[in-house]
Amino acid sequence: MILVATIVGGAFAEDATSPAVNPSEALREQATQLRSEAERRFAEQQAACWQKFLVSDCREEAAQAHRNELARAHGLEREAHQLDLIEKKRQLAERDAQRQIDEPARAEAAAARAEKNRRQVEEARLRAERREAEAAKERR
Repeated sequence: MILVATIVGGAFAEDATSPAVNPSEALREQATQLRSEAERRFAEQQAACWQKFLVSDCREEAAQAHRNELARAHGLEREAHQLDLIEKKRQLAERDAQRQIDEPARAEAAAARAEKNRRQVEEARLRAERREAEAAKERR
C-alpha cells in the first residue's frame, strides 16, 4: 500500500495544473510498462544465454527474474483493482446518502401522484354515474 501512496502522491505532485490522474489507471499503466520491459529484458537475456557456457543455468536465472518482474506487475494490478473497489464503494455510499436525503421529497411526490390518480378515478366514476343516470332518464 506504501507503493500506492508513492505513486499516487507522485502522480498528483507532478503538475498542479494538469488534469487529475486516476490513481488506479496510473498503476495499471505502470504495470503494463513493467510487463513490456520484463518481456523485452527476458528476450534479451535468453538470447545472451546461448553465448554462455552454462546455458541452462543462465536461462533459469533469466526465467526467475522474469517471473519476479511479472509478479511485481501483477501486484500493481491488484493494487489498482483495490483502488477501484474503494472508489466504487465510496460512490455507492455517496449515492445511498443522496437517496436518503431525497427520500422525503420522493415520498411526497409519490403521495401527490397517488392523490391526483385517486381524484381522477373518482371524477371518472362520477362522470360514468351521471351518464348512466341520464341514459336511464332517456329510457323512461
